[in-house]
Order: sequence, then C-alpha cells, then structure tokens
Amino acid sequence: MHTGLETSLLQVYEYVVIDLELKVCHWLISVMCSNLIPGGYVEAKETDVYTRSDDDSIPEDSHLRAWEKRMYESCASIGQSLAAAEHMKQWMEEAGLSTSKSDI
Repeated sequence: MHTGLETSLLQVYEYVVIDLELKVCHWLISVMCSNLIPGGYVEAKETDVYTRSDDDSIPEDSHLRAWEKRMYESCASIGQSLAAAEHMKQWMEEAGLSTSKSDI
C-alpha cells in the first residue's frame, strides 16, 4: 500500500499519538509500532458514538439509538467505520505492542 508516509517515518520515536477519528489504518499502526524505540509508547484516541449509561436506561427504540444506527450505516456506505475504538487494543497487540490498555 502506498500512502506517501513511507519516507516520513524513517526515524525512531519514543512517543506517538494518533487521533484518526473515523477510519484507523491498520497499516499505520503497524508502521508506528515498528518505528518506536524499545520501551516506546503509542497513544490512540478514537471516537465512539455509541452512548452508554451507568444504569442501561437508554431504550433501544429511542431517537438516540436510531441516530447511532444511521451514523454507522452512513459511514459504512462510504467505506468508513465508527467501530475503531472497539478494535484498537487488538490492532495494537497484532502490531507487536506487548502491553496495551483499552479505556472506553
């Protein structure tokens, strides 16, 4: 895959922060992890539009749930995903990070 970033990531980093919002590039995570110094750190922030409540009081037939469903469908229709936050920990581990934490 050619993204134009290949030549800009030729040095090694101690700390990398990403915030890609809608679509996380699995390739980019792999490249970032391979460019960290030993003991380096990657932080990722992703948007999660699925709302939660501490008492599970949001009805499945609410307007809010309908909006969430339309957001996911709209993004899928243009090849994007709003589910990146759910998969970030797995993607980081697959890229070789030995310790990952997910806080959603």
